Amino acid sequence: TALWGARAAFWQWQIGANSILMSPLWFAMTGYTRDQWEAASDPWFSRIHPDDREAVEQHMRAHLGAQQSAIDVEYRIRTGNGRWKWMLTRGRAVAWDFDGNATTAIGISLDINARKEAELQFTRNREQLLQTAAASSADWLMLRKRLEREIIEIANREQQRIASDLHDGLGQELTGIALMLRGLAVQLQKQNPALKGEVDDVIGLVNNAIQSSRSLARGLSPVNARRGGLSAALQTLAAQAEERYGIRVTFRGECDGAS
Repeated sequence: TALWGARAAFWQWQIGANSILMSPLWFAMTGYTRDQWEAASDPWFSRIHPDDREAVEQHMRAHLGAQQSAIDVEYRIRTGNGRWKWMLTRGRAVAWDFDGNATTAIGISLDINARKEAELQFTRNREQLLQTAAASSADWLMLRKRLEREIIEIANREQQRIASDLHDGLGQELTGIALMLRGLAVQLQKQNPALKGEVDDVIGLVNNAIQSSRSLARGLSPVNARRGGLSAALQTLAAQAEERYGIRVTFRGECDGAS
């Protein structure tokens, strides 16, 4: 009664035999008789829209491989009258063999065709409205370019702020910790030499964290033309890579005199 009230078709999948038992409501939704449905060698999967099969397969594999807690996928299926209808299928495995492989899964399928058609129509209407606005307004392109520039500027300012926080905030605090640890290492050298090596290891980790935070800060900060522009930034990057990874890095660039 609950399934009928929700207009949900129940299904049971015997995974090893690749056999799916459908409830009567499924045939009412898809327009097949049971005999017509079962006449195909793979009744369910063979009728899924070709563009949706890969997504359905991925959902099934992810759930059976314990990477996903349940099957929850939308797809189109060919109905008895030859048309495509959107369906939503949800389910999960409920039985496993001794090797942990799923043997049985159960779930429901819902007819979501009306909702999907409404969504597609909304998308088409929105695109048409945008096209009409662009065609009827000479200022539309200029407005779009201005908005794009503003978005880029906002993103650059935010990157600079994060880079500054990393360099002046986290980087300075880590540097202070490293200095305190060096002082502690000097004391341990006198009181407990055995622990000095461990403190040196911690200092090494902190120094690595300092270098990482500085590298992140440099990576987030946009190239500044007043400091040499792209060419200078690439030369600096090459020098940093050579120093950090111990490999020879050479930068060569070609540009005209105005660059």
